[in-house]
Amino acid sequence: MSNNSKSGFLASLKRKKIKRRKREKTIKKPLSMDEKYKKIKSTSYKIEIEETGQTRSNQNEFKGRSIVVDEDEKLKKQKEKKDKNQDKLKAEKISATMISFDHELTDFEIKFKYLNLKDVNGRIFGRSFPPIRSRLVILDEEGRKFLMNKVGINQISGDLLSFIKANELKSGDIISIAYDHEETPMDGRYIIHIKSKRTENSET
Repeated sequence: MSNNSKSGFLASLKRKKIKRRKREKTIKKPLSMDEKYKKIKSTSYKIEIEETGQTRSNQNEFKGRSIVVDEDEKLKKQKEKKDKNQDKLKAEKISATMISFDHELTDFEIKFKYLNLKDVNGRIFGRSFPPIRSRLVILDEEGRKFLMNKVGINQISGDLLSFIKANELKSGDIISIAYDHEETPMDGRYIIHIKSKRTENSET
């Protein structure tokens, strides 16, 4: 009987039962949320900051486990960011409605009293201006008015010689041409702003 108790069927069941109990003891019971929080709360952390010799604008101070931020500096940065975004949106709105480019006067334009609506690189902008046969008025830097007309897809013509003489321009000079779609017409004429922008060669 003693031999059966050590090596028989009952003995194997007893050994399995003992192994199961040992295994159950080694399995860790999962922590509850409260226990996890207590463990995290009781854990201490050490923060080391390496001195670099550089100063920062937002003088942050470390106190224990929290960081104190200068509120005035924070509000200042937020205001600067807001102003920057507003300026960007304003610039995008202007660029969406305004066409502006530099143009070089030629002998043919002065002789035949017309202007090609293209920049110094040859890019054409005429289709972005008012349609053909539209009445135009040129305003120079001094606010003087010169009457013109849209005579072609990419040409305007009219009192160009008066504008050239008033601004003392000649062939080879650079002028800046700008047209804003949203600008209110003057006396039924679309407004085009032209400023003289002489090259260094023409000034010497």
